[in-house]
Amino acid sequence: MMRAASEGAMAAGMPVGGVRISREAGQDNVLVADYLQPGCSVVCRHLPSRKAALIDAGVRQQEQQRTAFIFLPGGLGTMDELFALMTLIQLQKLNTRFPVPLLIVNYHGFYDGLMGLLKAYDDSGVLRKAELEACVVAATN
Repeated sequence: MMRAASEGAMAAGMPVGGVRISREAGQDNVLVADYLQPGCSVVCRHLPSRKAALIDAGVRQQEQQRTAFIFLPGGLGTMDELFALMTLIQLQKLNTRFPVPLLIVNYHGFYDGLMGLLKAYDDSGVLRKAELEACVVAATN
């Protein structure tokens, strides 16, 4: 899915970069994405480094910059990145001068459980409705 999104952005003339993580389960070598321009991807050894790089890459310091955080169906690393980003937004520590959209792509109800959890957070008061509304949830492209 990330390849398709990257290729679509490049076809539209937008810059694309990749921040990948090496596989810890006995596979330390990750093939660099062959569709990215040379020098447009990095491989991080650990997830915290990747999270920091992704968040830094997404902030907007100038109005003409166009970025977004898009979460496709994924595993624990995806959840870790999503909750880290939502925490920074909640605490107003994202350090972006202009709004950055946060999109959760809920293909085939993949994130229905997550959406229920976030609603429970809202119901209990640990997450405000305005913070939830900052997330755009889409079921399709």
